[in-house]
Amino acid sequence: MDGTWRTVSLVGAVVVILLLLHLLPPMYIEGNKLRDVNILSDLTQVHHDSLTDHTIAIGDIPVDSTRKNQHVWPDSITPIEDFSKDGDGMRHFYEALNAGNDLKRPTRVAYFGDSFIEADIFTCDLRELLQARFGGMGPGWIDFANPLYNYRTTINQTANGTQEFQVMKKPFNIALEGINERYYTATDGATVTTSGTPARQHGASWTNATLFFRTQGGVSITASGSGQQTFGGSAAVQQMQTRGGATMQSITYTITEPSPETYFFGMALEGTNGVNVDNFSMRGSGGGRLAEMPQSTLDDFARLRPYDLIVLHFGLNVASRTATAKTYEAYINSLGTAIERLRATFPEASILVVSVSDRDERTADGIHTMRGVQLLRKFQRKMAYDHHVCFYDLFAAMGGEDSLAEMVKKKMAASDYTHMTYDGGAMLAKKMYQSMMTGLNFYNKDNNNE
Repeated sequence: MDGTWRTVSLVGAVVVILLLLHLLPPMYIEGNKLRDVNILSDLTQVHHDSLTDHTIAIGDIPVDSTRKNQHVWPDSITPIEDFSKDGDGMRHFYEALNAGNDLKRPTRVAYFGDSFIEADIFTCDLRELLQARFGGMGPGWIDFANPLYNYRTTINQTANGTQEFQVMKKPFNIALEGINERYYTATDGATVTTSGTPARQHGASWTNATLFFRTQGGVSITASGSGQQTFGGSAAVQQMQTRGGATMQSITYTITEPSPETYFFGMALEGTNGVNVDNFSMRGSGGGRLAEMPQSTLDDFARLRPYDLIVLHFGLNVASRTATAKTYEAYINSLGTAIERLRATFPEASILVVSVSDRDERTADGIHTMRGVQLLRKFQRKMAYDHHVCFYDLFAAMGGEDSLAEMVKKKMAASDYTHMTYDGGAMLAKKMYQSMMTGLNFYNKDNNNE
């Protein structure tokens, strides 16, 4: 009997503690919001009703109001809305695609996003589709030694003697970061080996490898197949280029006698032409920290690695059924500052804002779109309108409300009702690619490029 009483008492104490934890305010660890504790969630689920009833008016935004020529997009294609002042917001990207070999470098896309694109999900298939049509090879940007690459299928990477620092975790010194919002230290003798995989046909090999780093006191670096090079100290970002006479499927960097203030960022693995898509994913980010990147860092990368299209795809870590319009207003102000910084640094580049994807939650009526997602999507579109850039409604492209629940049933999305599987990412990448190519066709017709 005593044992039974102790068990009942223990269970009761646990229940009381869990109930009290539900009363705590939202908690964060290194920028990541912890899941709410609610053992009564199945009894107190919110009822699903029209999300539009709970949104606020943020002003009527005409669709494609500034486009020089109105186009009729096929019903099956999600339009790229152009809010640029001259109606040619995607012009630079389309001209780079049309230039082909005359560009004398790859057409480059910088794709900034959160965990939606982590492990190269979605971006690997967008890259593959573009490379299949316009040429190009290699997986593009690869972080110097990202622990999360254990989950990436498009490369294999092993590293020893390295340590990662990234913007969403402490300690972190933002003054040291690269364009990928990370930096890495390396001990004497550290090695990093990156190899392509056959997961995507065009990304398995490359002809050019470029390592990006900064060193104040000097460092020697050996790249497999090209010997050792010694670099003197400089406040600017430096690069080590390895150009193969034939294609490379793997490269190893060995670091020798790095000075204390030597920091590595990543490597670019690509061909001499065609297209490449650089995946800059940051788990837990809303994108606003991009506005804090040192201008000198942005300037160095603009000089060393210019981009033709910059994509900003965030929202998973911002969407919330309890968020207010004031919360979202602060969010788009922060990300809007990042847009202006990137525009000033890459003045020719096209800029594309991608909306938050569908994100679902359990309600008393079943699995439905999280309250707040629709409002966030409207604010993101308003941000694109206010800053005169282009907008792609990924929420609509994937099917709108409750579309993620259907994708989970088809194993195209994870059971967290938030993230894609590779199959789901491939499906959505095809939709974005089709929108890009439709836009390119319109551009070519308008400018008699056919």
